[in-house]
Amino acid sequence: MSGVRRDELDAWVRSLTWTDADLEYNSPQRREVAARLSATTLVEWEVDQIFPNEEQRDRMIEYAKTRVLEKILGKSIESNPKQWNFNGLWDPLSDTSFCGWVRRLTQSICKANARRVLHGRAVNDSSLASDEDGYNPAYDDASSVSLTGRAAPAGPFEHVPELVVPRPVGPARDRLLADLTDHDADWCVGEAYRLGYWHRTMERLSGPREQCALLLAPIPNTAEDELVRMVPATMAECARRYAPTQMSGRKVDVRALDAAVRRYARDYGVFRWDVWCVLGTAAARLACA
Repeated sequence: MSGVRRDELDAWVRSLTWTDADLEYNSPQRREVAARLSATTLVEWEVDQIFPNEEQRDRMIEYAKTRVLEKILGKSIESNPKQWNFNGLWDPLSDTSFCGWVRRLTQSICKANARRVLHGRAVNDSSLASDEDGYNPAYDDASSVSLTGRAAPAGPFEHVPELVVPRPVGPARDRLLADLTDHDADWCVGEAYRLGYWHRTMERLSGPREQCALLLAPIPNTAEDELVRMVPATMAECARRYAPTQMSGRKVDVRALDAAVRRYARDYGVFRWDVWCVLGTAAARLACA
């Protein structure tokens, strides 16, 4: 990010003291924090990691940055405040990293709203475009039941055949597993939703316990080859690097996996989010088999 570095921005935000007047929505101090963020490229950098297509990226930067600023200010700039979750607004008294909060919120906003925001011409010219038969190789192949090698989908996939499960990896997976241990399934689902590991089809499952199981239950430690067979052949490298992250007791450096997903998204002109969904859904099928 340009301007101040993240650590400097975090340090500046931590140095602020907050009176009751400062905490009010759209206070001068909240506006100053929003202005400092706007002077950086933190939001732009996060959006750029998700959308390799320039047209998509520019649209999502505009959309996401406006909504991040709204949540800092507590004031509507573009969106309808009647639809807000006020618990999601920035809390200046929280001891979490400000830049970390911005990064997580940006990712969540992009993942939850991409298909709705990138409509019309943006999608037709983009990585989401299917071929003339309506086929998108990065998504349709991997969500097909036949790819599992089974006669029928297992468990919850019988009830929700179009189910998509964006399973977390690395620190996010560890965090949600800890939430499940320290709290309960309801809490864990809320955190998964907040962190962006969610797809609307999961709302049709029986409840938080089943949702958590599909997100977090480990796949067998011998399932790497099967997971590779469940995704398009072009995604084999991603699947081999992804499989260990979904196994019990395996600590994996996810940087090589992330790099492989980035390459795939760039080479095949798709959303990284869709690649993660393909991998996660295949792992969820294995976990519930």
